Amino acid sequence: MANRTLSSMLSYADRGYRLEVVTVRKLEFETDGLAFGDKILARWYPNKADADKKGIMIVVTTGKDGAITGGPSSRSERAWSALKGS
Repeated sequence: MANRTLSSMLSYADRGYRLEVVTVRKLEFETDGLAFGDKILARWYPNKADADKKGIMIVVTTGKDGAITGGPSSRSERAWSALKGS
């Protein structure tokens, strides 16, 4: 991921968004990073209202894999277009 993209994601903290970065060596309980991220999001924020502006970025070091997932507001098209700079 380009530094510019990561920087713009982290800059959304002033708008109430929060991005947690989780680094794991290997996925043992899930088949892909997205499923693992969704599971973590559900565990950390069981209430959908709590997870609304939260996101998780998963980095799997041995598989060189990763994923980004989040609550309803962070999954909106408007949030992603803002992150991409369009």
